[in-house]
Amino acid sequence: MHDHIKKLLDRCYATKDENTRFSPTNLGEALVMGYDEMGYELWKPYLRSMMEADMKSVSVGTKSKSEVLESCLQQMKACFLDARVKKAKLLDAMGTFFARSNRPINETQNPVEVVRPCGACNGSEMLLKRRASGEFMVGCRSYPQCRNVVWLPGSLSEAAVTNQVCPICAPGPVYKIQFKFRRRDIPPNFDVDHLGCVGGCDDILKDLMEISRFGSRSQAATPGF
Repeated sequence: MHDHIKKLLDRCYATKDENTRFSPTNLGEALVMGYDEMGYELWKPYLRSMMEADMKSVSVGTKSKSEVLESCLQQMKACFLDARVKKAKLLDAMGTFFARSNRPINETQNPVEVVRPCGACNGSEMLLKRRASGEFMVGCRSYPQCRNVVWLPGSLSEAAVTNQVCPICAPGPVYKIQFKFRRRDIPPNFDVDHLGCVGGCDDILKDLMEISRFGSRSQAATPGF
């Protein structure tokens, strides 16, 4: 187990503070999300537990080394071939947690991209993320344990969290987001630039969500959407 934990830290899947408390990195969370979307549970201990049980069987003589090795290789091969077919899901998850290198930086942008406390799990934060497909979302940092998410309008071309706090919405703070919409995708009576709030008080954003046929698709509903 010690070697397993060390490997997680060495590969930067998680960090450990001075109180021996572990926290997932963006890489670790992206891998969990990607594997989950691909239909795997590789972050759970089941596969490792099965392998350790097989090795114990070899040590006590109930299974042969070649038998266990062949079974393990066949499982890994099947998983690898399936992962190659579904690799777009993993890339999509990576795009959710890692910004593109050519993404413009706004001086008023909140560098952490934290939007608000999560109202579903009450122990984490909702973050502004962009999927590899280009869609923006506000999702819980504790995914996949918490699947609270607000899908923002598909007409968005840019979005950045600002340092401005909404004086209305709670629980807070709820940081406002600077949105930029594609003109061709919104009605002429809406501005392409909009400083909005996902907390539920923003009627303009609600209208654009309805027009774009997007909104909250979370298992745990986000207040206001």
